[in-house]
Amino acid sequence: MQARDLEKLATDVVNAAAWRHPLAGLSTEAIQSWIAGNRIDPHAMLADLVYRVSEILGIPHEQDVSPEERVALAGELRTLLMTIDAEISSASDRG
Repeated sequence: MQARDLEKLATDVVNAAAWRHPLAGLSTEAIQSWIAGNRIDPHAMLADLVYRVSEILGIPHEQDVSPEERVALAGELRTLLMTIDAEISSASDRG
C-alpha cells in the first residue's frame, strides 16, 4: 500500500466513531484540530496512538528504510490501528 492509502486507512479507523469533528488527515495540524474539536485530552492514549501512526507513516519519507525495517513498521502500524480500534470501542462502551 502507498502512504496515501495507509493514511486513509488510519483516518477511516479513527473516524469509525462518529466524531463531531472527523480526523481529516495525519498532519500535526489535522490531529491537533481533531483533538481540540472533539475535546479529547491531548495526553490521552488515543491521541498518543494517532500521533504515533502519523510518525510511522512519515518515517519512510524522511530516511532510507531497509526492507526489514519496512516490515517492522508495517507490523507496528497494524498493531497501532488495532489498538486505536479497541480504544474507540472501549470508550464508546463506557460512554
